[in-house]
Amino acid sequence: MFLREQEPGGVESPGGSISRLSGDIYGETAYLAYYFHWSRRDVLDMSRNERRRWLAELEKINNRINSDTRNYVEALRADQTR
Repeated sequence: MFLREQEPGGVESPGGSISRLSGDIYGETAYLAYYFHWSRRDVLDMSRNERRRWLAELEKINNRINSDTRNYVEALRADQTR
């Protein structure tokens, strides 16, 4: 059996090769793992396109929550001035 050393900062891809992690993947992994409670391995096993799709969905959710919060705060302020 042939073994190879993994480069520092690299991960084994599903195809068995080793690739360097881009700087983006750390942030993407942390963000998805934090919000969805997924493991590092689950996120790293996704394709780049799948990760980006989930990030886009999270952005939509966060934008909606932020918009709802702003509307709620504005309504409270309006009620206080009456």
